[in-house]
Amino acid sequence: MEPLDLRSQPPRAPRERLGGLCLVPRTIDKARGLLPGGNAGVYFISPGVSSFLLSKLGVTEDAFLTLVAEARDEEEVAARLLDGIAPERIARWNGMLENLRVDQISAGLLPAWRQFFPDSRPDQLVFDVLTADDAAMFART
Repeated sequence: MEPLDLRSQPPRAPRERLGGLCLVPRTIDKARGLLPGGNAGVYFISPGVSSFLLSKLGVTEDAFLTLVAEARDEEEVAARLLDGIAPERIARWNGMLENLRVDQISAGLLPAWRQFFPDSRPDQLVFDVLTADDAAMFART
């Protein structure tokens, strides 16, 4: 896949799905930003929600970056990531990720979260915070 410059556009929204699973397109975009010739800007995979997703999938960040670099397109990435994962499990993960609130972030990730999103409220959905942050960062003046 081609590298991506995330200084000029945000990664796709966290609720977008590929292979039925939310956050996959966003994580692919971040990986493309980390490829040679790309630029991740302020975005990263670890630590964060994207690394949590990869851990659920049983994939390390390095293995994911290699997969994205070698894949011809994102459908190939999704097919290889989700091979053998039951639709019921994907549905559970979607429900968990889409309903994750700031006050449910693990203690290990909370310091990084607070560093990047100091004004987020405990009752906010994580995906809403990420979406609003992307919009604010790339708002046209």
